[in-house]
Amino acid sequence: MNSRRRVCVVVGSRANYSSIKSAMCAIRGHRGLELQVVVMASALLNRFGSVVDLIERDGFAIAARASVIVEGETPVTMAKSTGLGLVELPTIFDILKPDVVVSVGDRFETMATAIAAAYMNIPLEPWLERIRSIGASGHQMAHFESMAKLHQDNRYDRSSGDVELLTGVPPMSIEDFVRMHQNDFTKAPGA
Repeated sequence: MNSRRRVCVVVGSRANYSSIKSAMCAIRGHRGLELQVVVMASALLNRFGSVVDLIERDGFAIAARASVIVEGETPVTMAKSTGLGLVELPTIFDILKPDVVVSVGDRFETMATAIAAAYMNIPLEPWLERIRSIGASGHQMAHFESMAKLHQDNRYDRSSGDVELLTGVPPMSIEDFVRMHQNDFTKAPGA
């Protein structure tokens, strides 16, 4: 039996990959986690630089690919591409059986990923328990749970200037956060 947690990272574009690459490295390097990489949408297309080839050159194994682009780049074709993502991703998630799905971005492929994962009831609780086990305060846990629920219900699809307004410091990217906390991502469970 595999006791490692399966983390499925869905990459849909070059921008997605550049935002999540350092987190993928941290997940891959953690002995308690198993990285599953799903590549879809424009990340598979030559005219957008064949990001899938870059991902493989960086040493990541591709667990699945989903071709979901409908040509035209209009609201109609984006809606159709989202629908294709909703056809393909549930099958991929059913085969891979991830414990958590990670996706970054704000385009149709991210929406399809979030909807598919939510409908498949990929649980949040084990990850919330892990956050609790590393000493998150009650206030932090309430925030994580609220944010997770908003994302699961597809109700948090905006960005704001709240972080900078409150702290005077602009928010950092996922890549910057992982780089800053790299040791936390590579610690053995219970260490």
